[in-house]
Amino acid sequence: ASNACDVGLANDAPTPCRWRGNRHQSPGPSSRAGSSSTGQGLRVPESSTHERVLRLCLAFGFVLVAVGIASSPWLRRAAGWQKQLAKDSPVSDESGIGVSPTSPTVRTLRETVVAALASRGSRAAVLDVLAGAPLEFSTFAVTSELPAPLSRYTARMAAAGMGTDEEELVDAILRLLSPSASTWPASLRSRLHSALQVSPQFSEACIAVGTSGASAEATRGLARPLPMQVVNEFTSAGARSSGWLHQKILSIGAATGLHLWRFRASLYQSMPATVVVDDSPAVRAGDCLPLRGNASVALRILGSDGSAGSAFLHHIVIEQPPRWALPRIGTSPRHFSVMGEPVEALADQYSIPLGSFEYLLAAPAVQAFILRQPGIPLRGLQLNFKGPGWGEQYICIYRLRAYSAPPPSCSGVRLAEPVSL
Repeated sequence: ASNACDVGLANDAPTPCRWRGNRHQSPGPSSRAGSSSTGQGLRVPESSTHERVLRLCLAFGFVLVAVGIASSPWLRRAAGWQKQLAKDSPVSDESGIGVSPTSPTVRTLRETVVAALASRGSRAAVLDVLAGAPLEFSTFAVTSELPAPLSRYTARMAAAGMGTDEEELVDAILRLLSPSASTWPASLRSRLHSALQVSPQFSEACIAVGTSGASAEATRGLARPLPMQVVNEFTSAGARSSGWLHQKILSIGAATGLHLWRFRASLYQSMPATVVVDDSPAVRAGDCLPLRGNASVALRILGSDGSAGSAFLHHIVIEQPPRWALPRIGTSPRHFSVMGEPVEALADQYSIPLGSFEYLLAAPAVQAFILRQPGIPLRGLQLNFKGPGWGEQYICIYRLRAYSAPPPSCSGVRLAEPVSL
């Protein structure tokens, strides 16, 4: 029997057989159709050649696409921004946010911002800073870096949770927090840092107290305001938005009892001074005491039974509505001083200086101010505001609180803490 790979049959046998028939020579020419000659008698199927060419073309195409993407200006900017964010991440001393690198769980800066915006307290504080920054600093560098238009981050963005513009808000905050990518002053970035670090537990406790009257156990560790009343004798009269004749006509119309006239009169008449010590939160625009020029508000401390009382005062709180709830942010107070009334006061009632302060706009709307400690109990205090404040023709005082314990403290539904200049 002859071998299928004998020399006589190897020429027309399949390729493996031809190679085994003569390993030292190239296979001979084949007469089968569908093959072509390449070189000295070597036959390569046309389909194999086409596959190789196709693969080379695909590989070359992929290389061109990769080079194009890598050289894209957008990608270079994005890569540079991500590198900068990595430098400014919470594990960096420069950022001042997040946990220590030695901590078992280390958050990125983005995770820290997202977590803060999920807390109602931090979210409200951040939006207050963003809304007040253009008016307080009034520079193009500050205004141009804000998310635009800022009106999209209004009341619907104040509630915790993800919104349609949430990612844009997070990206804007990340840029503002970066010392090299942002042109914001260091003091303004520091306030934004502080707003992101508002305690979620304390904030939720204040919300519970202000909305449903939670028990004292829920507010453990938080200072509660002292009961107070307004001393009209030493309090400036509220400002009005029209002349005496117009006011007289409105009063006569309101006396008729008609709803339309009463409503119109309320638009031009100021709230009574007692509104500043109201227990309700300051959440509605216009629910305040308007004052023009240099003006004062005097308060008297009450006991638990409503009689005259006294206390060692530690700090006071000015509570304004959220920045996004006010049509004119500049009506907030600015510079003011506080005088204390000693228990044994005789002729000069408010004779003890307790400090001079500034209420800031690029900061949470509820701010605490630490008083000088005179070492004696006080039965009252007087706040003296300097006009014109932040540039408007009048200022509007919503709520004033006094505390005998150190902050943090609750005022309305907000957490109150001191703000650094």
